[in-house]
Amino acid sequence: NPQAAILGCTHYPLIEDVFRDALGAHVECYNQAELVAESLADYLQRHEGIEGAGGDFRFFTTGNPETVSRQATRFLRKAIRFEAA
Repeated sequence: NPQAAILGCTHYPLIEDVFRDALGAHVECYNQAELVAESLADYLQRHEGIEGAGGDFRFFTTGNPETVSRQATRFLRKAIRFEAA
């Protein structure tokens, strides 16, 4: 009889509905994507100016950059290029 579940993998938010259905409405679900986004927003509010002007982005992966780039591009429907971390 869990009270809460943490969806801790990066791909779990994609199937969060499956977890919610399996666990039931009485179980609170927290997904890491929301928690990380909220934490980053809080950090940026407390450290004004750190976010910079934006515009230039670099993406890094510990996986295979070509594979990750291909999957990210497919998922986001725009060209994303990853570099080896």
